[in-house]
Order: sequence, then structure tokens, then C-alpha cells
Amino acid sequence: MTDRYLNRQAHKVVGYVVRSGQLLVFAHDHIPLEVGGVQVPAGTVEPGETAEAAVVREVFEETGLRVRVIRYLGSESYDVRPAKSERHIRYFFHLEPVDRESPVRWSAGEPDPSDGSGPKSWTCWWLPLEDAHVLCAGFGARLSEVVADRTGHRVEDASPGLGGGDPDLRLRRIRAEDAPDVLDAFASDQDMNRQGRVASLADAETYLDRLTDPDSGHEPWVISLAGRLVGLVCVSVDEANRNGWFWYWMSAGTRGRGLVRRSAATVADWALNVRGLDRLELGHRVNNPASGGVARAAGFVKEGTERAKFLVDGQRIDVDTYGRLSSDPRPVFDAVPMIDA
Repeated sequence: MTDRYLNRQAHKVVGYVVRSGQLLVFAHDHIPLEVGGVQVPAGTVEPGETAEAAVVREVFEETGLRVRVIRYLGSESYDVRPAKSERHIRYFFHLEPVDRESPVRWSAGEPDPSDGSGPKSWTCWWLPLEDAHVLCAGFGARLSEVVADRTGHRVEDASPGLGGGDPDLRLRRIRAEDAPDVLDAFASDQDMNRQGRVASLADAETYLDRLTDPDSGHEPWVISLAGRLVGLVCVSVDEANRNGWFWYWMSAGTRGRGLVRRSAATVADWALNVRGLDRLELGHRVNNPASGGVARAAGFVKEGTERAKFLVDGQRIDVDTYGRLSSDPRPVFDAVPMIDA
């Protein structure tokens, strides 16, 4: 029974639609509140659909509101038992309404549900964020990030084994003004030369230009600590095959704190479930075991070894290769907040 249960996973999206400090919620009209609880829009990611598209669709279908994504908040695994013998992998999003005006309270529903059950209806309303602790069934798992976005106050995660403790850690898109931090990172360790040649501010600007070229296929995410770039996780996308080459680096002064492990796991999760890729792959030199630890923590599986691939200081070095499929088991990790702007 345990094995069958563990293999039954469903990919879901959860939408936090926020307007003027209030959260969009609903409750079923014909199910007692003690049973159905207060919910937010959520639903299944359909085959061939990205999580981002799914959450926008689900909000519209369930409430009639058109919304846009502000940012991806991360994912959580939720044990649905005893309601169902399965586990949900939930992808959480912060959204906002497209239209300025919307009702204070209104009715919505499904007259002909796809599951074949009878008509369903529910009442939607705007709930003050400070009262959103009433959300049922784990739907509030990432709501603190939305509150922190509004207030600027974040609670440090000191949970043992999760790699927390850095409340200012973020993943964000790369910017032109990151060039000085890129130069500092490349100067922090001579081994950074393996990532490219950056010996001046002009080199750093060129490096950033290559990464942000819309025709390059790169999806770079800055590891930002207290507002400064300290590392990078990037997916170089092969759009035709829906694959991505996955790579990362960290400034020497911030290594050893688990930041790149959390960041790599978060970006890999985003690439496979939000960006919609089917496969990620990477390689690392066998004399860099720390990089292999990052790969395994991000859910990658070792697939082989390329013997004597690189010539480094006169010695041939093997490279271990790893892959992760969208269908592979998801690792357990503490996701880093992502700001897609």
C-alpha cells in the first residue's frame, strides 16, 4: 500500500490573488464550512500546460477574474490522505487582478464539472491578509511570502536540516547593475576561470549581455543575498527538445552555507514545472565533489562518466554527468523565493 501511495502524485497549482491587502478566497455553498473550509483558487496542471498558465486558467474558471502572475513562490508536497490516497505537489503563485474593479462578494461555480458530478457553486470574497490563517488543507503554506512582499518583514527559517537561516536570500532576474558583483565573484577564486573570462568591469558587462541576449536561450537566475549578487543558477534551453543544460556558480565568500543547493533545487523545480521543460542535464569534474552534492540535492540522477574529458593543468579529468526528468521524484528542499522581474 505504501509503494502505491508514494507513486500516486498529482501536480497542482495554488493562486494567491491579492488586491489592496486582501486575499481572494471562496467557500462551497452546499458543503458545510467545517468540511470544505475556506479555500483559494487551485487545480491540476493539465498535460502540456505550464504551471503559470494553469494557475491563471484556474483562477478564471473558479472565480471569473482575469489575473496576471507577479511571481512564483515555490512548491510544497502535501499528503492528501485521508481524503485521497495520493500526494499533491503544489506550485504556489502570487497574482493580481488585471481589472481594477471587482465585486466585494459574488457567486461562481461549475454547472457541469468535468468529473461528472452534479453542479457546484461557491461564494467568493476578499479576505484581509491578516485573517488568512483560516485557509484549510495546507493552502496557506506559502502565504507568508506574500505578506513579506507587502511589509518587507521576513521570518528567519531556523528549522533543522532545511538549510534556512538566510531571510534575505532571493532568486531574481539578472540586471545590468550586477556587473560589479559579477567581477567580484570572478575575482574571488581562480577556479571561477572555468566559468569564463571576466577580468574587468567591461568583461563583466559583456558576460551579462551574453546571458540576457533574447536569442541566447539562457534563463539566468541571480542568487541574491541582502540585495547583492553572490551566485548564479542558469538553464540554457534547447527549445526544440524541451531540454536544458543546467549550471551554477557561487562567489567564494558565500560557499559552504547551503545557499547554492537551495537555489539550484528551486530553479530546477521552476524549469521543469513552470518553464515547462522535460529534461535537465549537467556535468561536473570529478575533482569537484561539492558540485555533485548540489546536483543530487536538486534531484539530479547520475547517468554516467565522460572519461578524460578536460585537460586541466596538464592532467586529464573525468566528468560525471547527471540528468533530471520532469517525471522524476521531487527532492525535499526549502525553496528560495523567486522574483521574476
